[in-house]
Amino acid sequence: MGTEHLRVEPIDPATLLVDRNVRHDARLDADFLASIREHGVLVPVVPVRTADETLRVRYGHRRTLAAVEVGRDTIPVVVAGQDGDDDAEQVARLVTQYAENTHRAALTTAEQVGVFAQLAAFGLSPTQIAKRTRARKADVTAALAVADSDLAAAATGRYEFLTLDQAAIVADFFLMWTRRGTPTWRARRGAVAGCRSRSSATAVWSGGCA
Repeated sequence: MGTEHLRVEPIDPATLLVDRNVRHDARLDADFLASIREHGVLVPVVPVRTADETLRVRYGHRRTLAAVEVGRDTIPVVVAGQDGDDDAEQVARLVTQYAENTHRAALTTAEQVGVFAQLAAFGLSPTQIAKRTRARKADVTAALAVADSDLAAAATGRYEFLTLDQAAIVADFFLMWTRRGTPTWRARRGAVAGCRSRSSATAVWSGGCA
């Protein structure tokens, strides 16, 4: 598959062939469709040109199918060479499609916190952030609590296994510790003492014993 003279072109997604893909199911979930409906296809689809000049998608089947589903007139496309049916070309297709779909990494908790905190700094409310990013409002609220705590924010950067909820508990613990001796701190401490287990004692800081 050659890569000479690559350029982005607007193409009707309904005209693209999507018949050769390692995925058995495109799994067009509601959030993905909503994203394509609102933002369009952000990363160009990569097809190859067949012998009869039709474009066959090599990378970007989900984006293509989602664009058709939501009624997008055009999507950005970069045509990357000619299609081929020989064994070597099909092996290359399978290997590269596998790589494209496998070697991906979701945002870490620290990176999610960073995104939500920056959006808040631009004046967006938690409700607006949740709506624009299609994140749960509870996750946005937790992320902003973490962003307000230097200790919790640092913990998410150091310990990538921490979830937003866990990091928010760290932020809450630290906040309450800095306010120890106050009526609120004493009330929380008393609630923790009444919990039956360590996990329940941890949960109380987020609303009560489990």
